[in-house]
Amino acid sequence: MYKPVFAALVAAGLLSACGGGGGSGGTRPGDTVPVGSDQPQLAPLGQIPATDHHIDFTQQTLLTPAGLGSFDTLNDMPAPAVELSNQRQIRVAIPDLGINDVFGADSSQIVNGLRVDTGSVTDNNTGTRRTVTSITPDATSTNPFKLQFSSLGVWNTANIDTSGNATMTNAAAFSVGTRTLGTDIPTTGTANYQGAMLGVAVEGSSQYSVAADAAAVANFGVRNVSVQTTNSVRTDMATGAAGAAPGYNMSGTLTYPAATNALSGTMTTADGKTGTASGNFYGPQAAELGMTFKLTSPTGTGTLVGGAALKR
Repeated sequence: MYKPVFAALVAAGLLSACGGGGGSGGTRPGDTVPVGSDQPQLAPLGQIPATDHHIDFTQQTLLTPAGLGSFDTLNDMPAPAVELSNQRQIRVAIPDLGINDVFGADSSQIVNGLRVDTGSVTDNNTGTRRTVTSITPDATSTNPFKLQFSSLGVWNTANIDTSGNATMTNAAAFSVGTRTLGTDIPTTGTANYQGAMLGVAVEGSSQYSVAADAAAVANFGVRNVSVQTTNSVRTDMATGAAGAAPGYNMSGTLTYPAATNALSGTMTTADGKTGTASGNFYGPQAAELGMTFKLTSPTGTGTLVGGAALKR
């Protein structure tokens, strides 16, 4: 059976839970939309009001469009459009594929201080199941460490056989929110960010969900961001078996031009996977940081697609 992943990871005690504080297959919306514009990339979801640049999604009780910052996919697919609310719901639409789903939170866990929700919908007509795991805006007043202006999601679709077994056919990681204006990014000093990484991995015929703690240090004076993930764990999508996976721990550096909110760079895992990453700052004064990546092994037999969401 296709297993709910992140509940198994946290239940196994493999992820920390403490507060603190585009590669292949994707295109950067900033290539076609001026930096700082937060209009959703797909019209059916409507538009974010121009007078409300930094939307605090923890205050949105209704599904509200979130601008697409970056995305990466396991196989080529069109860009998703996303809506967020504080009601433990997320909407993912891919009109070119006829997909328009609202996901609830079938399960929820705290990963490195951030709430991670997982929801699925099943299309009985096609025999497919679509699942999204997302770091959603958290309106819980007792949680001081929460995303307000951005979100990270990992979406996948799987074929289900007559025995209920599922095989992942595609996946996408997306970073969304209201992006920091390029001119609002600090130009001096440094900032520490903390958050989580989510992803999916294919190793030969095996398929896994992956999660890790994430940390970053932004040096605004030289315009670079060093990123590192630790405590990686993976869960077999077929069996639900979870275990530590230090080979997926990764590091890299992203850079960006002056007064331009468009981060890019290279990430490399401990087991030798490498590839490009892209991302954005979100919220006022670069309050949050999001990125996505697609990494492959030297032999081409292993692929890791995912992203990270972090907060100052």
